[in-house]
Amino acid sequence: MRKKAQVLSIIFAIMLCLTACRHKNTYNFLNSTDTIVAVAIVNLSFDEKGALVETEVKQVNDIISFLNAFCALDCYTYFGDPIPATPEGEENTVIKILYANGEYELINWKGQTKNLAERGLNYYAGYRVFDEAQFKTLIDNLLAS
Repeated sequence: MRKKAQVLSIIFAIMLCLTACRHKNTYNFLNSTDTIVAVAIVNLSFDEKGALVETEVKQVNDIISFLNAFCALDCYTYFGDPIPATPEGEENTVIKILYANGEYELINWKGQTKNLAERGLNYYAGYRVFDEAQFKTLIDNLLAS
């Protein structure tokens, strides 16, 4: 009976740790939302040398409406290694937010990549994850508008 209790305790502890790997939160933008100058839907891919290639698909005209829809997404803090906007070698469609200082971030439902004025591209920068279905619906709605 004692061994059974120990095994159950260990299983419970593992389950608790696994559920604690993310925590519901709000998205922390790279800079203040007041300094956003452009939002676009961008296709990410890689060239033959493995360099990230950004191809703009559509410019978002109404930044305020975008921010309202974006901030309504379920967002979680990911407690693990940072995740990029797209895994190396894979093509993906993401949201690009450009700020007045020239910095920008590429946001996918499962990670982010940031380009900082002082440091350049920080490919593995994502500690936020979103509900995948909600995020993809937002992208589809932005492409359709």
